[in-house]
Formats: sequence, C-alpha cells, structure tokens
Amino acid sequence: MNTKLNELKVIVMNLAADLKECKLGTKEYQVKHGGNCGGRQWALQCKKSEYRSYHIAYSMLLGNEYQEIEKSRHIETDAPNWSKINKIKEQYEKTVCVDAA
Repeated sequence: MNTKLNELKVIVMNLAADLKECKLGTKEYQVKHGGNCGGRQWALQCKKSEYRSYHIAYSMLLGNEYQEIEKSRHIETDAPNWSKINKIKEQYEKTVCVDAA
C-alpha cells in the first residue's frame, strides 16, 4: 500500500478513536448531569461528519462503491458531505494512481 494512502488510513483511525472518546465523554456527562449539553452534542456531530467523510473517501480510494460502504444508511435522506469527500479523494487520489501505475 502506498505511503500517502497509509497516512489517510491513520487519519481515519485517529478520527475513529477521537469520536469514540467524545461519545464516552458525552455519555458520562449525561449520567452525571441528567441531560444533554448542547456544546457536547454539536462537537459530537462535527466529529461524526468528519469521520464519515474521511471513511467514505478512504474506502472509495480502495475501490469500494458508496452503496457498499453505507448499505445500512438511508442514502436519500442522510447524504454525506460530497464536496468534502471529493476534496479528500483529490488530495490522495493523485498519489494513489501514480504509485499504482
């Protein structure tokens, strides 16, 4: 696997770990305070969106189709941020194609 794609994989793994930590922190807050904190919920949604974009881009660069990546999602009502996904793919696609040739 090429180095640039490995970098992207590490980013996806770090985002997943960060998201998990954020979810646990939000749960702890809910238990201690008996409710939600808007700032924590907003941060969690931002992290979810960021992870989702990177995960989809990485998976597509590996050759997977979008429908395979997110088969359980309601694709029509819960569309990902395609502009972000395309930017990520463009950033890493050039090196993936060059190294593969």
